[in-house]
Amino acid sequence: MPQNTYPLGFFFRSTSHKIEKIMNRKLKSMGLTKSQCDVLFFLAKNKENDIIQRDIENYFHISNPTVTGILNRLEQKGYIVREQSKKDKRIHRIRSTFDEEELCAQFTKQREYVDQILTKGLSDEEKAQLTLLLEKVMNNVIEEAKEEKNDKDLTLPFERVQN
Repeated sequence: MPQNTYPLGFFFRSTSHKIEKIMNRKLKSMGLTKSQCDVLFFLAKNKENDIIQRDIENYFHISNPTVTGILNRLEQKGYIVREQSKKDKRIHRIRSTFDEEELCAQFTKQREYVDQILTKGLSDEEKAQLTLLLEKVMNNVIEEAKEEKNDKDLTLPFERVQN
């Protein structure tokens, strides 16, 4: 086994950066970025919930200004509308205006493409082992962040928003 001369974080960051570039290139034909598509996919998967901007911030662990920029661009492109909450006039519920099935199918196709790139040359057993190991790594990082900051908003990426 070759000696690792780089910290593990380097590999995670480099891989993440390359994945984002590939996804952005693939999604360009739809006029979307990976970040925008992530938000749309999140809205599609949580369409039965009243989603507000803070839900998106918490789920993706990104700042208010970043989410505002993403939502502004999605609104300009006609993918979402913001509606004033009936309960609290200061809050705007985010509603999708796109064909959710079509978008989910396209996004799933792009994610499968990236998965193929990431697991090229791996056996089914190795893919299962990789998934298990990466899930353990992710849980370790989430637990550490919770302990450090006592941050109750940290969730696994596949957990649903609960309102």
